[in-house]
Amino acid sequence: MAKKRVTLSDVAEQTNLSAITISRAFSDPEKVKPDTLALIQEVANRLGYSPNRAARALKSNHTKTIGIVNPNMSNPFFGEITREMVMRCQKQGYDALIFDSYELEEFENKAIHNLIGYSVDGIIISTISADLGYNPKYIPELEDNGIPFVLLDRELEGGYTGIYIDNMDSGYQLGQYIAHKHAKSEKIDIIGASEISKVSNNRIAGFRAALYNHSITIHHADFNMNLAYEKTLSLLRENKSGRILVGLNNQITLGIIRAIIESGLRPQVDVQVYSIDEIPYSEVYGLSIPCITHNLKEIAFQAVNSIIRLINGEQLNDNKVVIRGSLKAN
Repeated sequence: MAKKRVTLSDVAEQTNLSAITISRAFSDPEKVKPDTLALIQEVANRLGYSPNRAARALKSNHTKTIGIVNPNMSNPFFGEITREMVMRCQKQGYDALIFDSYELEEFENKAIHNLIGYSVDGIIISTISADLGYNPKYIPELEDNGIPFVLLDRELEGGYTGIYIDNMDSGYQLGQYIAHKHAKSEKIDIIGASEISKVSNNRIAGFRAALYNHSITIHHADFNMNLAYEKTLSLLRENKSGRILVGLNNQITLGIIRAIIESGLRPQVDVQVYSIDEIPYSEVYGLSIPCITHNLKEIAFQAVNSIIRLINGEQLNDNKVVIRGSLKAN
């Protein structure tokens, strides 16, 4: 049997106080006598009563809550950056409501609609796609409801406020390192996302600029471990050893490593692997993978700082913050 939800009236009954007094204790506690406030809080805690945040917002128009929508929390990049954003929100006096869209448009739309219903003050969104032409239907709804939002990592057309990685520079930095390590005659295979992914295409453009004297082949999959795994298996059937493989994000690189091992080969011995994004705990398995790392604390700080400034009605001088990655190699 479902547990009955505790209401404001239940607290009023247990304290022998009016519902108005109970409501005021949660909306304007400074207007309630200390002894009365202590009694109300004690009874509310004992009964398990939680005041409705949306109702409390009616007076101040602020819930002190920020919504965070991510496309894939199992991806270490989004998991860690969400952790950093939640900690930053807490330091700034805001709660965070977190949703995972599981890379599905239906779930992304539902998450945004739920956050609008919860009357959040603002939303940080990493959309399910950065493909050309992706135009979420909820953007006008957010604007109509006066809810500011900040895009994170994946940019949309329209000049919206956002915090992004310098994808072209990431490809160029890693490409320069690879060019230094390998002769021009060696063939390099780069596994990226779809042909219309802006993130992937910018990273590829950086590689092309750095590896203009090398023979490179681009393979389109997606930012998806399983698709990268299947693509790598296909490549290794053609030539099992001596390959140079580059993953354009951590999920792709993990798929590459899995395929190498299942093919009976050794990463960094039989096949050289490079990555944009660090591979968490790779050193535990004795793997040293040269990669481009990103300062997730800085990205989280910029995202939370931007959304709070928008909530407070500030006009941002620059609504696009681009953060450069750094090379991590032996």
